[in-house]
Amino acid sequence: MKDIFNTYIQSISEKFSHKETSEMGYRTDFEILLKGIFESINVRRIDHDARAKQGNKPDFVVLKNDVPILYIEAKDIGISLDKIEKSEQMTRYFGYSNLVLTDYLEFRFYRNGIRYEEPIKIANYDLKNRSIALIVSNYERAATTIIDFATSHKEPIKKEST
Repeated sequence: MKDIFNTYIQSISEKFSHKETSEMGYRTDFEILLKGIFESINVRRIDHDARAKQGNKPDFVVLKNDVPILYIEAKDIGISLDKIEKSEQMTRYFGYSNLVLTDYLEFRFYRNGIRYEEPIKIANYDLKNRSIALIVSNYERAATTIIDFATSHKEPIKKEST
């Protein structure tokens, strides 16, 4: 697991060093990280920018056997997750059973809009110097928490209205 996180952080650090890189620039790396984390429980499908469901559209949806087990809203590195947490957008997203808010380096977990566990950082960033410092000691905890969180409470299957 350590190698997956090291590769991820190395790649996004390279991109973060350039001011022009936006939130979208980290998506492929993040998807690769998620695939590495979820491989152990045979998750093969991670969609990003999936079709809006009831007007909501988190950036990533992790599906197991075509059933959503986790929704993830990703923001750019350096954007205040405290401010995002209080936004109208997140109020809509808090309706999802399993939601993660991330800036690609910190992970915040919400179950039906209620904070679950403490946030986990896998790295710190320095916006002024455009650098990222790893927190290797949190890699395993991040992976385990993400898997446990996603698999311990599944999104209910809803019938479509006719």
